[in-house]
Amino acid sequence: MTESAISKRDVSLDITRIFAFVSVPAIHFFLNSGYYSVPVEGKRMYLMTYGRTFFMVCVPLFMILSGYLMITKDINLEKKSIFKFYSKLAKVLVTYLLTTLAIIIYRVYFLKEPLSVQDGVFNILGYKQYAWYVNMYIGCYLLVPLLNALWKVTDTKHGHFCIVIILCALTVAPSIFNAYDFLTPNALIKPWLSVSYNQIVPNWWSSIYPITYYYIGAYLRTNIDVKKLKTWKILLLLICSVSIFGTYNIWRSYSIKFVWGPWCDWGSLQNTVNATLVFLLINSISIPSPNVIVGKAIKLISGLTFGAYIISWIPDQIYYSKLAEAVPDIHLRANYFPIVVGKVVVFALAVSFGIYLIITLFSKIYGFVKLKLNSKNNNCSI
Repeated sequence: MTESAISKRDVSLDITRIFAFVSVPAIHFFLNSGYYSVPVEGKRMYLMTYGRTFFMVCVPLFMILSGYLMITKDINLEKKSIFKFYSKLAKVLVTYLLTTLAIIIYRVYFLKEPLSVQDGVFNILGYKQYAWYVNMYIGCYLLVPLLNALWKVTDTKHGHFCIVIILCALTVAPSIFNAYDFLTPNALIKPWLSVSYNQIVPNWWSSIYPITYYYIGAYLRTNIDVKKLKTWKILLLLICSVSIFGTYNIWRSYSIKFVWGPWCDWGSLQNTVNATLVFLLINSISIPSPNVIVGKAIKLISGLTFGAYIISWIPDQIYYSKLAEAVPDIHLRANYFPIVVGKVVVFALAVSFGIYLIITLFSKIYGFVKLKLNSKNNNCSI
């Protein structure tokens, strides 16, 4: 990468992707440390609940970033243009295949699980472990030409705003209104008395929240000059947002095991607000263009995050079993949050880098062979 190329590259977007990835092992800390198995009581559990509220931005951030980057792509809906765009998905699929194979090998040889070849095939096709994101992303990627076409046709700020608002009504509104039990006595004041909720707005379309995030990213790219926003104001809003939603989550699960309800799910209001504010916070900072070495390093790490996301399942199995053995008290495990998450991040990036080298090697071999075959065919035709 040349110095001029680095100067043109917005390093804030790479940092956004890296932060989104780091948030994945962070949110998995709560999944693997036993957080969900004990009542939300005491300072440590309250602190962990605020942490969970914040780090749930991981997947939303990836999708907002996708919309921000892809909305400018002018994809013709003709066969050749569509095929060219979809062919770029091959790198994602190959990375997913190799990372999942690495996980299967680990499960067979280190965890001693009796997995057959058939089990391995259906593991890959079933998007097991942490690969539900890949399952979702493939579908979203296939929709991009259509999503962009709609955005292009609705080529006004008002039109773009209407798209975002309509999608928020479909995916975010249910997390606000369909989250209360109006029938159980005192449940509105003490929501921990019931885990049933009455539906008062349509919620059938709530699972299309990735498209909502995609269009939020598109709106920010098209209609907002992010660099002109005041970083300190966004930071203040983010602190207030996490504080309010975190306190709300504590209230909803007070004295009982944490309830993962519609108000704190992936497409909820709190995750939509927090993820948007984190994206704006990072990208509002005017970061000087890095030198060539630093620029290459940041770009490389950013490129490794997808594979690292999937492969992080392996270090999770390693480090959390050790944590559980060393620290039986679930509440005290919060002290080891930065250590364990840091180890998972480094491990996952290292393995992802190895897979990246394998893909790069085979890509060069394929290019070399293709060049030789083309050269041979040209010589034969002369």
